[in-house]
Amino acid sequence: MTEEQMNQLALKIVDMIFERQAELDEEFMAEWQEQIIIQTQLPDPVDELKRLEELLQKALDDEEFELAAKIHKKITELKSK
Repeated sequence: MTEEQMNQLALKIVDMIFERQAELDEEFMAEWQEQIIIQTQLPDPVDELKRLEELLQKALDDEEFELAAKIHKKITELKSK
């Protein structure tokens, strides 16, 4: 194997590592955000609804649409109770 081939292989391996790390980071952030929403839940439904609506607006402002969808789902569940 030539040095050029070894460098190409090394670059491919590094790219695969970074790609996998990005996937793991994305999964971790999604789980972490979900846990924060759950663990900081307020006991009063009215206060919780206000809090979730504020979080939803912040997520939309920050263009975190997956988080916004999760928060919207929580709001819908809370309103249906």
